[in-house]
Amino acid sequence: MTKDPVERLVESALRAAGVTFERDKELEPGRYSIDFYLPDHDLWIEVCQMHTPRKVEQMARLPNCVLIQGMDAARGFSALLRQRPITSVKAPPTRRR
Repeated sequence: MTKDPVERLVESALRAAGVTFERDKELEPGRYSIDFYLPDHDLWIEVCQMHTPRKVEQMARLPNCVLIQGMDAARGFSALLRQRPITSVKAPPTRRR
């Protein structure tokens, strides 16, 4: 488990909800990684304390990415997972215009 308290909270919430995830999934080896990848949902989650240009770059590379910024957002995400079970149904791919 990571030392970052916000990432730790998100990881604990995903585990408690029984969500399958991969940690620190690399987009470009040695260069870019995203904190969580949920393969059953084809969804990426990036967690940070504050917004940075690097986060913008990372997220621009992914069509299905959620940013959880700060402890309050992580607590809200955790509360949402406790309220509703997550289904493993993938949404249809989005079309880019």
